[in-house]
Amino acid sequence: MSRSMIMVLLALFGVSCHSGDHSTGATSHEAATHEGDHGAQRDIASLEIINFRMPSDHLVTGGQLTQEQMVALQEEGYGTFINLRPVEEKGTGWEEQFSAAEGISFTRIPVAGAAGVTRESAERLAEALNSGESGAVVYCASGNRVGALLALKAHFVDGQNAEDALQFGLDAGMTRLEPLVRELLELPESDS
Repeated sequence: MSRSMIMVLLALFGVSCHSGDHSTGATSHEAATHEGDHGAQRDIASLEIINFRMPSDHLVTGGQLTQEQMVALQEEGYGTFINLRPVEEKGTGWEEQFSAAEGISFTRIPVAGAAGVTRESAERLAEALNSGESGAVVYCASGNRVGALLALKAHFVDGQNAEDALQFGLDAGMTRLEPLVRELLELPESDS
């Protein structure tokens, strides 16, 4: 299904953009006044991806995608899709067959909860991101595991200092895994 077809269907069913995008902090008016990557962010936000984030240029993070969202993101120029959910989790496991049929570059890195949030998993994520096409979408059930692994990747692979790496993970969707990531990055516990 083409992106334009999806937009027509959304319009027919009365689905509209929210007045504020809580994941980016931008209102629809602010989003409409920006150009370039911000315009792309606004277009992608209209796909209503669970916990949509765009922590850096050409990187989309969030929760479980649908087939329609994968196709629309590919049409927007995203060539690499990485799912951190094991196939046993409800709602996933269909991507390998679907992506092969649609010509979508797809990689699964199974991260089974907190036990799978490791430096090794972050290194596997880095490898998948580096070997894929430009424009990547990394997702799990909610975006929490994505943010956690991106924080570890930022520090252990990309060489960012621990505080900046942690912030990048939070920007990418990390929530409940923050205490574990703080421990792995050897940062003190949060005051809040």
